[in-house]
Amino acid sequence: MKSFLLKLAGNGFIVILTLMLFTEMPWWSALSIALVLTVTAYLLGDLTILPRTNNITATLVDAVWAALVIWGASALIEWQLHLSELLVIVLFLGLFEYVFHIRLLRLQDEGANTTKRKGDKAILS
Repeated sequence: MKSFLLKLAGNGFIVILTLMLFTEMPWWSALSIALVLTVTAYLLGDLTILPRTNNITATLVDAVWAALVIWGASALIEWQLHLSELLVIVLFLGLFEYVFHIRLLRLQDEGANTTKRKGDKAILS
C-alpha cells in the first residue's frame, strides 16, 4: 500500500503540475487524469510487467502507457497539449518510474531474503 501511495504522490505531482502549466486546466481535471494513470499504470507496469521482466521494460511500458492515457484524455477533452509538452511530461514520469521501480525491486528482494520461522526451523522464503 505504501508503494502505491508513493506512486500516486509522485505521478500526481508530475501530472498535475505539468498539465496545469501546459494546458491551464483546472486542478481537478488534472487530478482525475493522474488518478486514472496511476491506478492503471500500477496494475499494468508495477504488478504485471515489472515482476516478469526488468526495470527498463517496465519503465518503457509505463512511459508509453502514460503517453497514451494523457494523449487520449487530451484528444477527448480537446486540450491544447502539443507533442513536445506530452514528451516532457512522459520524460519526467519515466524518470520517476525508473527510480520507483528500483525501490519496488529492492522491497521485493528484501521480502525474498527474510527469514521465516516454521515450527523451530528457520527457512529462507
